[in-house]
Amino acid sequence: MSSSLPAQLESIKTALKGDKPGKASHVKLSSVDGDRFEKYYNPASDAKHAAVLLLLTQRENTSEIVFMRRAYHKHDKHSGQISFPGGRMEQSDENLLACALRETHEEIGISPNKIEVLGELSSLYVYASNYIVQPYVGYFNEPGHIRPNHEVAEVLFGSIQDFKNDGTTKTTLKTHGTTIRDVPYYNLKGHILWGATAMILTEFLDITEDITS
Repeated sequence: MSSSLPAQLESIKTALKGDKPGKASHVKLSSVDGDRFEKYYNPASDAKHAAVLLLLTQRENTSEIVFMRRAYHKHDKHSGQISFPGGRMEQSDENLLACALRETHEEIGISPNKIEVLGELSSLYVYASNYIVQPYVGYFNEPGHIRPNHEVAEVLFGSIQDFKNDGTTKTTLKTHGTTIRDVPYYNLKGHILWGATAMILTEFLDITEDITS
């Protein structure tokens, strides 16, 4: 397969239309197991909806994914963590895809008309914040034009091949006064990429294993 990401886009689209591993991928990067893991698939009756965009791009012949480190906010349970662009669905959003594109525009400055939407991944219920998150996958060919807003402390690029080559490791995290042991994570430029973002990323890597290698 060509190492050029644009040459792989049609194959990625086709793969995203097929059956998705969902739980089988998510469990690999879950920081909990057993009954607690099942919480990801049992949303509360008052759960809200959100959407994120796993945005692909190419820089210097390297296929990469765009991430952002969230700025600190005392009311944000995911403050300071690595995430994909995205956020909660607003009444003005026509659908969840429109939500993902709007939030991406607001957070990192990429207009929806500059993004080629490739498909979607399995939804995931983030029980810590009570959101059902729908991930989409898109491609953007002008990474130098990214302009983060005040909600974003830093934009980071992760090599798809590096994620596959390096795999994951485990650590102990302290979050909101709770210590979590044996948390699986990806190392992203020295940052810990874990939780729902890592679970979503793992499904994408599994689905495109034979395409983006």
